[in-house]
Amino acid sequence: MRNKIFISHATPEDNDFTIWLASRLELLGYEVWLDKNGLVGGEKFWETIDGVIRNEAIKFLLVYSKNIFQKDNDGNPIAGKLKDGVYKEFSLAESIGKQNNINDFIIMMNIDASNYNLFIGADRLNQIPFYENWANGFKQLEKKLQKDNVLKTKEETKGRPPVIGRPPVIGGSAANHRSAAGRRPPAARRTQTIPSL
Repeated sequence: MRNKIFISHATPEDNDFTIWLASRLELLGYEVWLDKNGLVGGEKFWETIDGVIRNEAIKFLLVYSKNIFQKDNDGNPIAGKLKDGVYKEFSLAESIGKQNNINDFIIMMNIDASNYNLFIGADRLNQIPFYENWANGFKQLEKKLQKDNVLKTKEETKGRPPVIGRPPVIGGSAANHRSAAGRRPPAARRTQTIPSL
C-alpha cells in the first residue's frame, strides 16, 4: 500500500531541515520515511530505499538546495551534477511516478533560494519555497498533500510536541513547570527529592 512520504535530501548537510520537516509531517499523522529513521544498521540500504520508493511511497519529497549537487575543487556546487544518492533516488522516483501514473509524485522544496533549473527537469516542477520561512513553506506543502488526498495513517498528535533536551525538575517545586502536554504535573509529583546513596 502506498502510504509513505519519502524524503530525499543531502546527508548530512540538510539533515536539520529534513528532521524538522519529518517531525511536523508525523505530528499531522502522515507516515514518513527518511534515511535517518529508516536505516538503523545492517540493511542493504539501496535495496531498502528502492523498495520504499517503488512500492510504498505516495509522495517523493526532494529537499532542493545547493547541497544536493556535487562540488568542484573549490567546494562550489556543480549545476547539473547531482550527488550520486540523490540522483539515484530522484531518477527512480521519476520513473515510478510515470509508471504508476501517480499525479505530482515528486514535490521539490527549495530551502536556500537555489536557482530553479540546476538540473535537467528541475524547472518543470513547481518548487515550494521554504527559504524565506519554513512554517509558510510547510503550510503550502500541507495544502498540497490535502489537495492530493494523501492519507494520514496515524492519529494526529494534539497539542505541542514533546520538549526534547529539557531536564526533568528534581528537587524543589515544579509548580511553575509544565509537562510536554502543557499541563501542570500532578500534585503528588510536584516535588521530588533525590534519595541519598
